[in-house]
Amino acid sequence: MSTGALAAEKAAAIRAAVVKHPAKMTMQLARELDVPEVEVIRALPDNRAVELDASRWEGLICAP
Repeated sequence: MSTGALAAEKAAAIRAAVVKHPAKMTMQLARELDVPEVEVIRALPDNRAVELDASRWEGLICAP
């Protein structure tokens, strides 16, 4: 199986897990699927999460 096919298969498994267990913590899903938590968050349905620009971390953390 090619790397691209494996990645697509893993992405499909993540999306399926998010649909099947919508209330489960993203950290828990990530651990069960052996993927970084960010991949689970990216698989959330639209309007459930927004990925922030990591290069702007200081402004986000230090904002009043």
